[in-house]
Amino acid sequence: MAYILDVANGTIAPELGKISLDRYLLEDSYITKYLSRVIKDKSLVIYHVLFTLSWFEYGGGHIM
Repeated sequence: MAYILDVANGTIAPELGKISLDRYLLEDSYITKYLSRVIKDKSLVIYHVLFTLSWFEYGGGHIM
C-alpha cells in the first residue's frame, strides 16, 4: 500500500528521511499552484504522476 496512506492511518510510523503527510500535501499543492503556470497539459500530468509514484507510494524522491 502507499506509504502516505499507511502513515495517515497509523499503520506504520513515519520513517526518518521520508516525506511526512503535511509536507506531501504542501508539495502536491505546489504542482497545481505554481508549476501549472510554467508547463502545460501532458508535461504537467507526467510530472504529477512521477511525483505521486515517488513520494506517495515510496515516501522518497525515487521510483523503485
